[in-house]
Amino acid sequence: MISFRFLKLKLKLTPPDFLIGTERLVRRSVLTRVQAVRQRVIQFTKPVSNSLVFGTISDLSSSKFQLATENAQLRQQLIILRRQVRRP
Repeated sequence: MISFRFLKLKLKLTPPDFLIGTERLVRRSVLTRVQAVRQRVIQFTKPVSNSLVFGTISDLSSSKFQLATENAQLRQQLIILRRQVRRP
């Protein structure tokens, strides 16, 4: 209930009937899109193969630039890990 003292009016504002169902539809749509994005991220970050042999073969066929990029990413992860570890 909204009260305007200077107008001495009391209004009870409720959403129109057509907006009540719309809120549920919007929430459902947003949730399904978030789940779709989450699944795509998982799909793109998942390794191509789980086998050691196939992984080794794919590493042998990767370019020098890809190996340097992977090395830089691993070094960055180590730097962040060392920051988080407390030493006595």
